[in-house]
Amino acid sequence: MTNTIPFTNTLSALEVTGVTKSFGTQLVLSDIDFCIGKSEFVSVIGPSGCGKTTLLRVLAGLEGVTLGKVEIEGLGIEKARSKQEIGVAFQRPALIPSLTALANVQTTLDLCSRESTLKPEQMLEDFGLFDFMDHYPHQLSGGMQQRVNIACAMVHAPSLLLLDEPFGALDEMTRATMCAWLANILKESKQTTVLVTHSIEEAVTLSDKIIVLSANPGRIAHVLDITLERPRKTWEDDAFIEEMKRVRAALKSVEAVAK
Repeated sequence: MTNTIPFTNTLSALEVTGVTKSFGTQLVLSDIDFCIGKSEFVSVIGPSGCGKTTLLRVLAGLEGVTLGKVEIEGLGIEKARSKQEIGVAFQRPALIPSLTALANVQTTLDLCSRESTLKPEQMLEDFGLFDFMDHYPHQLSGGMQQRVNIACAMVHAPSLLLLDEPFGALDEMTRATMCAWLANILKESKQTTVLVTHSIEEAVTLSDKIIVLSANPGRIAHVLDITLERPRKTWEDDAFIEEMKRVRAALKSVEAVAK
């Protein structure tokens, strides 16, 4: 058991040092330490109330820390935010209802006021939405809306992509399809990503590493390497099933303590 993710290459995309977060007298996160290398995908799982979303909001600069620091490619969190180095997609798509899918993505790029090699039209085509660029959010399915939402979070090529339960509001079949889609997109983009999820299957399908948080307060209880070859065959593969069991056992160990 360890509470630190070591560097896995010479370039760190994200470094979290001694992060503690309290709301008044309630201690939510305690002494969180980890580093993520460029292009790594890390998932954060844990029992309800362990501070997963609070941790992601801290990484996004939406919540300040009580103690500790967060650096993104060597920049403090406020500097990283001002330079638009963070992209965030939450569970509910934050799309502008009066704009088309294409206009939503273009607006995000315009607001960031930075150069990007990613073109909104090409992104939406790559995201399987070529025939839906001129559709408004209410004309899109939940899965399509979330694809546009993630495109908005990625179009300005941020150093760090943060995903908070992006498929949590979708039905099981759509969720599985979206998970496979995201795995393919990130394989090509090599985007450094942190995902908060309740789904062990999503975490094992997508991750290089999985952080398991304990609760009351949130602490890093386990860090699990996932070394399965990509693309992952999920339930068709015995090795995948064994990794699912290993992660589930780690999660159950912290849930037992929480009770």
